[in-house]
Amino acid sequence: MILQKYKEQLDQHGVLLSYYGPMRQNLVEGFGDLLRQQLALEKEKNQNLPVGISDKVFHIFIEQAQNIARYSAEQPYLTDDGDPDFRNGIFIIGFADNLFYVECCNLVTQSRGEKLKNELSEIVKLDKEKLKKRYKEQRREKQPEESVGAGLGFIDMARHSTKMEYQVNSINPTHSFFSLKVYI
Repeated sequence: MILQKYKEQLDQHGVLLSYYGPMRQNLVEGFGDLLRQQLALEKEKNQNLPVGISDKVFHIFIEQAQNIARYSAEQPYLTDDGDPDFRNGIFIIGFADNLFYVECCNLVTQSRGEKLKNELSEIVKLDKEKLKKRYKEQRREKQPEESVGAGLGFIDMARHSTKMEYQVNSINPTHSFFSLKVYI
């Protein structure tokens, strides 16, 4: 009964692919392959999709999934040396109202949540030209200490999207629930 209602909600929101659980680089690659197949099927069904849209959706999914694998505060399994082996998160990829969307959610520490709010509140205000400029500036800057990458992910996603929505909701004194939805 629960799964029937769940499927009805997935269908109602145009969900093509969804997942909740531990995320790791090899899972990201596997879901990436599956997503490419799903996008090819969508392209066959809808010949009016813009050229290159599948690549944008794929790119944004990979960026978001890697963020879960690298930064989620929910770490159910640790290696013998105490490093997280997997980090939990949720992703949903769908097509509704003639737009694809990629939404990812995961737990973050309160301090990371505040940093995300500050960073994203600035990024979502920028037009394409200002995003391009900010991207170039960020490439020249020193990599943030807590970052595995060059700190370009959110800027790059914004450059390739129609719009981005985010939420950071405190769930207890130490953690927040972070959600980012990117429309393409």
